[in-house]
Amino acid sequence: MAIYLTVFQTGVAPGGRAPFPDSTALVGAPRANSSVLMDALYQPGVLFKCEIKNQECQEVVLDKKGNTQTDNRNSDFSFYDKKDGMWLGVSLDVLQNPARNDQNPARNEIVTCGHLWKNQFYKQHYLANGACYVINGDLDPNHVTKLVPFVEKSKQAIIPPGIYKYAFGQVGTSATFSEDGKYLLLGAPGYYDWTGTVVSYALDPSYPLDRQLKNNNVRPAVPSPPTDHNVSPESYIGYSVTSGKFYDDKLDYVAVGAPRDGGFHGRVYIYEAVQGGEKKLIVTQKKEGTQLGEYFGASVLGVNLNGDEYTDLLVGAPLYSSDSGVDEGKVYVFLSNGMGLQEFTELYGKNRFNSRFGTALANLGDLNQDDFNDIAIGAPYEDGSGVVYIYHGSRSGMNVQYVQRIAAVEINSGLSGFGIHISRGFDIDSNQYPDVLVGAYASSNAVLFRTHPVIQLAAKITFSPKQINTNVTNCNYQGQDVPCVNVTACLWYAGKHSPSNLDFQHTIVLEPTNQHNLIQPRGFFLHKGKSLTVIQQKSKLDIGMDFCIMDVLYIRPEIKDVITPIQLLYSYSLVAPDSSLNQFNGTAPVIDPMSPSNITSSVTFQTGCGTDDKCLSDLRVTAVFLGHTDTSYLIIGEKNTLSIAIEIVNVGEPAYLSELLIYLPSELPSINQDICSEYNDQQFQRRNASLICDLGNPLLKNIKVKIQIKLDLTKIPTDKKELEIGLEAITASNEINPKDNIVKIPLHFKALADISITGTPTHEQIPYDGKTEGRISLPIAHTYFVMNHGPSPVQVIDILLYIPTQYQGQDGTVEFITFTSLEADSGKPMTIPAKCNDTYIQFKPIEVDIKKNRDGISMDDELVARGENKTFFGLDYGIDSSELSDDTTVPLRFKRSNDKKTSRKRKDIVINCETAKCMAIQCSASPFSDTRKFAKITVSVLVNLSILNDVLEPWYQIEFITGGEVQIRDDGSGVVARHHHPDKTMVRTAIVSSALRESEEIAQWIIFVSIGVGILLLLIILILLIKFGFFKREQKEKMEKMKSKGDMKEYEPVEGESTESEALN
Repeated sequence: MAIYLTVFQTGVAPGGRAPFPDSTALVGAPRANSSVLMDALYQPGVLFKCEIKNQECQEVVLDKKGNTQTDNRNSDFSFYDKKDGMWLGVSLDVLQNPARNDQNPARNEIVTCGHLWKNQFYKQHYLANGACYVINGDLDPNHVTKLVPFVEKSKQAIIPPGIYKYAFGQVGTSATFSEDGKYLLLGAPGYYDWTGTVVSYALDPSYPLDRQLKNNNVRPAVPSPPTDHNVSPESYIGYSVTSGKFYDDKLDYVAVGAPRDGGFHGRVYIYEAVQGGEKKLIVTQKKEGTQLGEYFGASVLGVNLNGDEYTDLLVGAPLYSSDSGVDEGKVYVFLSNGMGLQEFTELYGKNRFNSRFGTALANLGDLNQDDFNDIAIGAPYEDGSGVVYIYHGSRSGMNVQYVQRIAAVEINSGLSGFGIHISRGFDIDSNQYPDVLVGAYASSNAVLFRTHPVIQLAAKITFSPKQINTNVTNCNYQGQDVPCVNVTACLWYAGKHSPSNLDFQHTIVLEPTNQHNLIQPRGFFLHKGKSLTVIQQKSKLDIGMDFCIMDVLYIRPEIKDVITPIQLLYSYSLVAPDSSLNQFNGTAPVIDPMSPSNITSSVTFQTGCGTDDKCLSDLRVTAVFLGHTDTSYLIIGEKNTLSIAIEIVNVGEPAYLSELLIYLPSELPSINQDICSEYNDQQFQRRNASLICDLGNPLLKNIKVKIQIKLDLTKIPTDKKELEIGLEAITASNEINPKDNIVKIPLHFKALADISITGTPTHEQIPYDGKTEGRISLPIAHTYFVMNHGPSPVQVIDILLYIPTQYQGQDGTVEFITFTSLEADSGKPMTIPAKCNDTYIQFKPIEVDIKKNRDGISMDDELVARGENKTFFGLDYGIDSSELSDDTTVPLRFKRSNDKKTSRKRKDIVINCETAKCMAIQCSASPFSDTRKFAKITVSVLVNLSILNDVLEPWYQIEFITGGEVQIRDDGSGVVARHHHPDKTMVRTAIVSSALRESEEIAQWIIFVSIGVGILLLLIILILLIKFGFFKREQKEKMEKMKSKGDMKEYEPVEGESTESEALN
C-alpha cells in the first residue's frame, strides 16, 4: 500500500494557534479498500485522517456511491464511472488560507486524486480519464466536489488520425495548489497520446473552493502542449508540478516536469498559468536533463532558498546513474535572479547504488530558524529500506552538504520504501519549529518527525596575564614558588524560541596533544591539593549570558620548552533532561551543527629584553604585487588571481608575539594563507583582520619573514572601481616606530567586455520553381548567437532583431511574413537564458501534418489557393490546371503575374530594412559571466511568395535579410564595451528561381563598332607580314634550308662510331 501525505491543522481560531490535540495528518493509501463502500468497490484507494495524539486513523468520506452513472446519458459530459483500482490518494495537497479577519477565518482546502479513475465509454471500453476530489478543511462529506475535466465525449479522441486526446489523460497524477492560492494545478501526463499537460482551475482565495467548483463558476483550462519546443512523443508533461514566483515577486509561474521529453533526457517547462480554454502552453523557460534516461523532472519543487524575492527550483532526476553505478539519482538546484533560472549546484546525497535519490522533494520551512528555508530529499530505496536527507538553505543559495541523514533502518527495521513522499513542514506541537511526515509505502507506514529548538553556542578562553613570564613566580606549589596564569573559560548560548536556561557539561583539558602522546603536560590545575590536567564541571546557563569557569594554571618549574605555547581544549555539551529519555520533549533544544562543540586556545611565554625587561622592537613592512604595478588598472576578469609579496623585518630588539594582520575586502578573498591563519573566534579577530600571520616568538633582530598571499579576483563586482589592502605588523613588545608597521595598497579596476552577435540561416539558399502559381509559403529560420568575449562579466545584454515584414507595392503596403516561432532559450547547459518581448507578435506554428516538397516549400489549407485535389510538379496546391492556361478563365491575379513575366525583364531583388518595413524584436539575456556560454535566439517565419509575386517585378533571386545588434545594458554595472567583435550582423537567405535567365538584347552600334575594329586588326596583320617578306620565295627557301640543318643536329653520335662529317674530314 502506497503512502502519500501532508500535514495541516483544524480548528484554528482567528489570530491564534491550534493546540497539539487538533493536529491531523492526511495519508493517502492508493491501494486500500474502503470501509465505507465495503464490497461495492475493489481497492479504490482511501484518504485517511490520522490524529497525532492517539495515532488513530479513520477514512475521510469523499464518495458515498459505488460505480454510478450520471442522470443525463445524452449529455456530452455524462459518464459511467468505474472507481475500482482508481488509486485515490496518489496525489494530495492542502491549501492553507490564513485568517484575514473575524468574517474571513483561516480555512483549509484539500485536493486528492485518483489518476486511474475510469469512464466506461462503451460496454468494454474503459477510459482512464482520472478524477480528483476537493473537500473543505473540516473534512465534511457534504462539502466534497468531484472533478472530472476529461469526460467530454467529443474530445476523447481525434479520428482521424487516431489520437487519444482526453481518453487516457490520467489527470491527477500530480496535484498542487499554486503558491498564491489562485490556481489548482492537476498534472495529466496521458493527455494527447501521453504528450501531457497541466489542467488548471483559476480560483478566488477569498471564496470557499467547494462552492466555486460546485456552482461551475470555474471551468478548467487544458492548454495544448508547446509544439514550438520540439516536444517529444510520450513526454509525460504533468508527471510532476509546482509553482512559484520565479521571475516576478507578484506573479506565480508553473513549473511542470516531463521526464521523457527532450529525447528521454527529461525536461521542465516554466510557464505562466493558463486561466481558461485550450490555448497553447506558452513556455517562458525550459530546463533539460544531461543524461539519457535519468528521468529529469520526475519531481519538482519551487522554494525560496536564499531569502530573496524570487522562488528557486529543485528538479529531481532519480534514475541518474554514475559511470560505475546505477540509479543513484541526483537533484538539480536552479537559483532565480528574476531574469531566469540558473543552475547553482547538483546534490547527490551519499551517491549509493539504487537509491533513487530525488524521488521526493519537500519544503520543510525554516528548521534551524536562520531565516532561510530548508528542504528534504527522499531516496526510498537507499540501503534497501530508504533514507531522507535534510539540506539547509543559505544566503548564497544552499549548503551543498546535507546536515542530517535519516535512515529507516535506524528508526525501525520493519520500515520499507521510506522517503517515497515527504510532507511540507508544519509545526504541530507549537514549539515554533516545523515538523514533518515521511511515507514508507512498502511497509504501509507514515513516520512523524518532530523538530527540536536549535541553539547556537559561542565560547572563549582568556589568560591573565596574557603571557607566561617564567621569571615571575607568584604562586606556590608544595612550598615552591612557581609561575602561574589565571584561566577564564566562558560559554554563551542563544536561540529562537529556546528555553531561558539550560544545563551544560564543561570540560577543560590541558595540552591534549601531550596527554595523547603520554608526555607530561608543562602545567596543571590544583584542586583540593591534587594536580589535575582535566577539569569537569556542570552548570546552568541563562540565555544570552556568559557563564565562566575561572581557575589557575600552574607552570612546572623544571620545563625547558618556553617557546611552544601551552594549549587548552575547552569542550561543552548539553545535559539532557531526564524526561527526554523516554518521550519527545518539544522544548528541549539541540545544538546547531554549525556551532563548534569545542575550542582550543594557547598561552605563550615571554622573555625579557635588556636590563629594563622592555623589548624595543622596530618592525617594518613592505609589499609589492607580482606582475602588476600599483598605479595601473586591473581589468576585471582578465586575471583570476593576483599574488602579493610581503616582507617583514625587525631592526630592533626581539619582537615577542609578533604578528602580521592582513585586511582584505570581502570582494578580494585569499586563496592560500602561507604561514597565516583565519580565526573565526572574536578573541583572535584582531581588529577584524582577514588573516593573522605568526611572525615568530620572538622575531629576532634583522630577521626577515617573507609571505606570499594569492588573492582571488573572481569575486570582484564590475561596478567596483577601487579596493584597498591593508597590512599591519603588531607585537607584544614596545614598537619604537609604529608608522612603518602599516602599509595600505590600493587596487584600481576597470570592467571591459567585448560582446558580439553573429547569425546563421537554417538554409542559405532555397530553390523555387518560378513557373508555379498559387499561395506558396517558404519557411525561413535565422538563428542569432550572442556572446561575451570578456574579459569582464556582463549582467544583461540587450538584443534588437530586425525582421522585414511589409513591402510597399503599387496598391499599398502588404504583409508577406507569418511568424511561426521565436525560441529564446534552448534549455541546454551551455546556453544563457534569454527573454523576448513577443506580446505584439502573432504566431502561427507549423502543424505536424503540413506538406513539404523537395525544395522545402510548405503548404496547408490556409497557405495555398483554394481548390480540391489539384496537383502539378508533384505538389498539391489546390489550383485547377485550367487556371494556368492563357484563356480568359485565368484568375485576374494569376494573369497579371503572367503578363509581368512575359513583358518585363527579371531582376535580383533584396528585401531588407532599407527596401521593406521591418519589425524590431526586443530581447535580453543574462548573465554573461562565462565566456564559453552564449545566448541563442531563433526566429522562424513563413515568406508568402504569392503576395511578393503580386507586388514585385519578375525576379531571378530574392535575398531575404534580417539583422541584429547588441549592446550592454546601462544598469550601473560600469562595464565599458570593447569593439573587437561585431555588435551588428545580418543573416541572409536567398530564394532562387529555377527559371533560365533571358538573354539581353545588344545595341546595333556595338555590333558595327566591333566589325570595324576586327577589319582594322586584320589589315594591320597583313601589312606586317608583307613588310617582313613572308610571301617572297627566296625567303621561304632559306627558311626550309635552315630547318633541314636544324633536323640534322637532332642526331647525336654514338660512342665508337663517327658521324658523316667526321669521315669526310
